[in-house]
Amino acid sequence: MKDTRPDDELNRIIDDWAHPAPRYHLRKHGLFWRPKSAGYTSEITMAGIYTKEEAQQRAHPHGQPDDVTMHLVPPGNFCGDLNLIHAAEAVIYDAPCTVENDRKRKLHRRSLEAVCGRYATFYRSTARQRAEALVRVIEESKQEPPPHLEPEMIGRNGNPPGDI
Repeated sequence: MKDTRPDDELNRIIDDWAHPAPRYHLRKHGLFWRPKSAGYTSEITMAGIYTKEEAQQRAHPHGQPDDVTMHLVPPGNFCGDLNLIHAAEAVIYDAPCTVENDRKRKLHRRSLEAVCGRYATFYRSTARQRAEALVRVIEESKQEPPPHLEPEMIGRNGNPPGDI
């Protein structure tokens, strides 16, 4: 069951899910600010990423414009970059053990199987196929779970994970 939406739409859905608050790059005289305001770079891949509040503080330090402009960070290319989609999937797989998170992990595995076949799931799936599966999880998890699936901590002897 292939998702026919364009890459840009899938990338935007995943990026909005992974980063719900807007993120910004800062530019001054055509150069990007580096992370933690530590110098300048002409490469966007080396540019710092700031929250809206941080960007506004730095762009207008004395309440006056200072030749610094704020630019929204574009969505990542999740459909074309395996490393980037793996990082997004880690949000699901590295989450605490709850009934809801376990449901998301199972849904993701089933979605991958549906998109790329049972045996190609983890070893031969493309970034696009993994992005399609992740979007299915994101869209399904937006629906309110039934009351009996409310998140519960799962651990040894009924204790939260990490307790012995």
